[in-house]
Amino acid sequence: MNPTATLDRWLIAYGILLVLCAWTAIYLNLWYIWIIPGLILAGAIALVSYDFYYYLLFALIPFSVEVVFPNGLGTDLPTEPVMILLSGLFVLVLLQNPRTLSIPFFRHPITILLLLHLLWILYTTVTSQHPMTSVKFFLAKSWYILAFYAFTGLLFTPAHWQKAIRWMGLSLLAVVVLVMVRHAATGFAFNRINNVVGPFFRNHVNYGSLVCLSIPLIAGLAWLSPRGWKRNFWLAGTLLLITAMYLSYTRATYVALMGGIGGGLIIYLKQVKTALLLGVALGIAGIFWMLDENRYLDYAPDYDKTVTYYEFESLLDATAKGQDISTMERVYRWVAGMHMIRDRPLFGFGPGNFYNYYKSYTVSSFRTYVSDNPEKSGIHCYYLMTTVEQGIPGFIIFLVMCFYFLYASERAFHHFKKQERIIVLVNAVMMIHILIILLLNDMVETDKVGPFFFFGLAVLAAVESRGQTSDNLLPGK
Repeated sequence: MNPTATLDRWLIAYGILLVLCAWTAIYLNLWYIWIIPGLILAGAIALVSYDFYYYLLFALIPFSVEVVFPNGLGTDLPTEPVMILLSGLFVLVLLQNPRTLSIPFFRHPITILLLLHLLWILYTTVTSQHPMTSVKFFLAKSWYILAFYAFTGLLFTPAHWQKAIRWMGLSLLAVVVLVMVRHAATGFAFNRINNVVGPFFRNHVNYGSLVCLSIPLIAGLAWLSPRGWKRNFWLAGTLLLITAMYLSYTRATYVALMGGIGGGLIIYLKQVKTALLLGVALGIAGIFWMLDENRYLDYAPDYDKTVTYYEFESLLDATAKGQDISTMERVYRWVAGMHMIRDRPLFGFGPGNFYNYYKSYTVSSFRTYVSDNPEKSGIHCYYLMTTVEQGIPGFIIFLVMCFYFLYASERAFHHFKKQERIIVLVNAVMMIHILIILLLNDMVETDKVGPFFFFGLAVLAAVESRGQTSDNLLPGK
């Protein structure tokens, strides 16, 4: 059969369909009929080149908008439908070739730990205090993992990594320029930053976090680009992102940026194990110290003095004094979270259920002006949220997965050469940015941060898995 003739027939058939849809839309006023040719075209592209949607998803992340429907269901458009599409495509790939799961990537320890993390979420969904909320959480987590972890494992090469970051980087730089132009019209005022980042970002924290985690990726792209205008372009983009992050006035990202630099140095010096052991020791000691004789009660805020600040310098000063409302509201919820963990330490309250139950566990002396929480926001610490909702075992699984990633990043960085070495380093720095941001925010379930968390895990697993076939680099070796 002549392929050209076959293609011509399909194009003619599609043209006839477009004419019929146009007639139906005009004469019967059924404009939604255009969904049919759109779905057919999307399906055809998926069959011919499904990686197109993978790169498109990265390009859409900076432009996505959070939408809440009248029934209360929220989603991110257009990214979440594309994630679901990619998840379906991955299932079709497995049905077509079940042996796909036998490739080294899907047997890597990070994959196993991530699967264990997902299975525990499923189990705690069964034991959840509010199962419907937990089912929604589990489904959303599943297509995040399939779209950004599983698909990255299928497609990964250094060239594919660069292509994905280029698509995302160009979109992000366009959004950053738009935000900065709008912000400049206000004199880069701190109290106007939340207004100028919309509609693509819920608030300046989402914006600053995406910009912060993208800095090492764009810097890595510049590093891997040949000398000339391409390298200069991405270097300029890196400087623009650093400026944008500073002007986002997001304190967590300032700490994350410096922490990422320190983390990269620790990887270079082969001191990851030492740093992790020290961090765990300090964390445990800090928790016991705060709980000893209820010492945490000494840090309750002064209700009348804990207010919102409209100048960034005043905010920083108030933060140091414990008089910033956003910081002390976090403490209010953290205290509630600790009481919730004490009540249900093994299985937690179920994924996505912190908001549904935390108010009965709060301590009134920590209350602030915004404790009514009309936005229904979370606990503002992903590690604490994981423990509250999935129990201590869920927290341990998540922490082991993150620690193993950092350890394996050090191992891979000192094993590989050239492109892979650079990719491993900037990927690790990006993940360190995210892990630090998660200390003060719960953003893995947002489409501005969550995709890059699973992407980061997948990149390292893919790099090591590719190395196995050439020189028997065994994970855990």
